[in-house]
Amino acid sequence: MSTSGRKAKKKPIKKINHTMKNKLSILFLCVLGALVVLLGVITYINFHSGEKYKKQVLSQAQQKYQNRTIPSKRGSIYDRNGNLLATSNKVYNVILDCRTINSETDYIEPTIRALENIFGVEETAVRKALTDDETKDSQYWVIKRAASMDDQKAFEEGVKVNTQEELAALLQDFES
Repeated sequence: MSTSGRKAKKKPIKKINHTMKNKLSILFLCVLGALVVLLGVITYINFHSGEKYKKQVLSQAQQKYQNRTIPSKRGSIYDRNGNLLATSNKVYNVILDCRTINSETDYIEPTIRALENIFGVEETAVRKALTDDETKDSQYWVIKRAASMDDQKAFEEGVKVNTQEELAALLQDFES
């Protein structure tokens, strides 16, 4: 690169010319005027209707709102011939916490009886789960899938007992 005879051209600094300044000034004054008008309207509304809006806000603040979930019923699915393909049903899985049951020997027999009488789970399957090396320390072992609503209600009734005598009476009801 030779510098012979050529001078580096400087880029001209663009300045804001007079017409550009006028346009920016007009725009600034318009925005400022709109803000002043807005402030005036808010002041006017506050002066003439302020008490009415104040009462509205205070009455809304005193109301209590509840947040609740509304359960939705899922629809059934039919094929083109009107045959039912799928429907929504509650399904319960019976989960066994082997670690907790094995922690106290008083828990083992009532648990086995309840699972056998309420859910129809075989005693040998429960004993195997409680003694097997793979599952005896498990806190989440599915002992039965898709338990019925009746089984679930019967279990709920069984949980509400307060004494060993009540539990024994409940288990005798299931056996008969």
